[in-house]
Amino acid sequence: MQERHILVKELLSLYIDDMVDSKAKEIIEEHLQECDECRAELTGLRDDKDFSIAFHDEEINEDNTKQSEVAFITRVSKYRKKIMLYITAFLLSFTIGSWYLSKERAEEKWQAKQNKANQELVKLDSELVSLSPPQEQIMKNSGLDLQLKTKQISTNETIFSYTYQWSNPNIDFVQEDIYWPNTLIAMDLTNNTVLTNKENKSNFGNSILEETWTLSGIEKNTEFIGVELPNLAVFYKTPGIFIPLLQDKETVINKEISVNNVRFLIEKAVINDSKIDVYYKQLDEISKVGLYELSFNITDENEKNWSKEPKIDFQNDKQRIFSIPIYKDMKSPLTLNVKHAVLIIPGMHYKFMIS
Repeated sequence: MQERHILVKELLSLYIDDMVDSKAKEIIEEHLQECDECRAELTGLRDDKDFSIAFHDEEINEDNTKQSEVAFITRVSKYRKKIMLYITAFLLSFTIGSWYLSKERAEEKWQAKQNKANQELVKLDSELVSLSPPQEQIMKNSGLDLQLKTKQISTNETIFSYTYQWSNPNIDFVQEDIYWPNTLIAMDLTNNTVLTNKENKSNFGNSILEETWTLSGIEKNTEFIGVELPNLAVFYKTPGIFIPLLQDKETVINKEISVNNVRFLIEKAVINDSKIDVYYKQLDEISKVGLYELSFNITDENEKNWSKEPKIDFQNDKQRIFSIPIYKDMKSPLTLNVKHAVLIIPGMHYKFMIS
């Protein structure tokens, strides 16, 4: 908006002389409707132009002996001014056109990126739901209690808020946004439209997470709303396991651990040029216990910890790889630590009737 204001202000002197093209004229007149400063500037330019013309005519009438000379100078001055104004008008019109073209391309690129992300989200959601036990069963076994707190649905805006609470001491924390654009989805089932997300607020407390989503309003004829909560990650504490890593070599581990009654086999760790790859398996079936991911961190010689949590790697193959980047400040020797076992719970579904 500020760029348009500056460009319009520069073009006003050309606009009053009708020396801008139709596209620039449309942009200027649209901007003038909403900008008091530019309207005042335009009024001042018009007053100055009227005064200049009146003064020039009066000067010529008073000194007829110099009329032909003044007329010649005036014609030359106007000709030079028009040339400069045409050049300026062309450059500014080109600038506006380039700005709009760049803006449109940026919006198209952003939209394409969002479409790709949405497609990946739908694919991940479908895989997660098809592999996992029913959401209610996983939620019950996880030790979490989900409570809907607020449900405000109107034509102005829609608000949903809910809490996750737990008393299980093995749960470190829970979080929704972990490894994809994870959002609440609300759909107007009557009109087959998706409500637009406006704002999301997360409040973390002692053994509680509260989420509040504000969305656009519904239509007057809406009868039913469908809501899908974001997928949830539950971070479980693990036994304190520290494994020294061989520098620039493969470290064979082959150690089995159990977290929340789910078994894992940590096979090996390999240090490459740019990352450390940790190979492991979830031994219990996903269809019975749900999908878990292991999260690791690295402790260096200076006892500094390196981790990428809460981001984790989404994988559903039996053989999995957790990768940690090698940072330039990492000081060998390095020690591997099993940080969390992360349960991924598919988002719960609800259907509400509008009274």
